[in-house]
Amino acid sequence: MDYTIIFQSETKWIIWTIMISLSTYIYIINPIRFSSKKLFKIGETTFNIADLYNILRYIIISLNFIVGYLLSITSPIFISFKYWYLLIVLINIVLIYEYKSEEVIDDGTFNLPPKYITLNTIYHYIVIILLVYHLITEKNVLKTLNINLTIMWISIVVNILLNIYILLKKNGYSPCLYKLPKSWI
Repeated sequence: MDYTIIFQSETKWIIWTIMISLSTYIYIINPIRFSSKKLFKIGETTFNIADLYNILRYIIISLNFIVGYLLSITSPIFISFKYWYLLIVLINIVLIYEYKSEEVIDDGTFNLPPKYITLNTIYHYIVIILLVYHLITEKNVLKTLNINLTIMWISIVVNILLNIYILLKKNGYSPCLYKLPKSWI
């Protein structure tokens, strides 16, 4: 069997596109991003879990952009517009902005979560597997110590760690723990 297809540029780009799209979808369906639970306060500004999740989402999009940019250098494809991946990143940023989470407060009333919210974690595992795929297919960093590949590897590792953190938080989800309405089970 020919395993070279998994190292081809087109395969890497397809996996990257799926990965960035699923990363945004994971943000959209996550109920924790609505949490009003306070983390800390600096002066008059209160920082809560909803703020943390919004910041994490932009960090993950930035890391995905870095991986896409470096893939355009290390694994170029036949498309004449070299920076086509920017369109995908911009679409994801717009989606995140449109679905920006505002905190929901448990006021004791029966408050249903949005229909798109789910506790399904399969997409988290898929994204982590796709990130590991990029980590494995860019294994040349260990041989060459190329700065671009090193930055790509670091971006992928940080992305994996952030996605594992979000997965662990979602696995431990409880409306009471995150000060969400009890009807958000």
